[in-house]
Amino acid sequence: GVFGRRQAVHEYPYRDKAWVEDMGRATRRFTIRGFLLQSSGLYTAPDVMTQRDSLVAACETGSAGTLVHPTLGELTVSIPESGLRITEGLAGRVFEFTLTVIESGLRVFAITSSADAASTVQTSWLAVAAKTAGTFIGEIHGTINFFTGTMHTLQNTAAFWERSVTSTMNA
Repeated sequence: GVFGRRQAVHEYPYRDKAWVEDMGRATRRFTIRGFLLQSSGLYTAPDVMTQRDSLVAACETGSAGTLVHPTLGELTVSIPESGLRITEGLAGRVFEFTLTVIESGLRVFAITSSADAASTVQTSWLAVAAKTAGTFIGEIHGTINFFTGTMHTLQNTAAFWERSVTSTMNA
């Protein structure tokens, strides 16, 4: 993988050293090398052509996907242009591939003005308030249903005992 920080290097006339401005963690890029085998005893998979076609189709989807990395765990990644390179070997029974992926995040943009910031805060507050109110109403609805069910159970139990006592007295 490729790791590091994004930096803006500011160089000025008549100065021997630059000022380096940190701009956050750089986008992580990984290169994975692997192979696809025909009739492998290690894993059950369809024929090698189907495996290759499935890998190509997964790499050509328009959205990010989940990559389970052996040491970094689950990552959301995108495949850049020419990110998958496949080489055929052994008369089409083995495919070697090199896959380059870019760690992908949420579509979030920087706020550039105070009016935008105020609007964003207000919108976020309204969303939180609406979700909280919905959750509260749902909990009250559940509690009312619980007590209604309990009351029906008590009424049915009382009716059962009333019938039992009445039938015993009449017998």
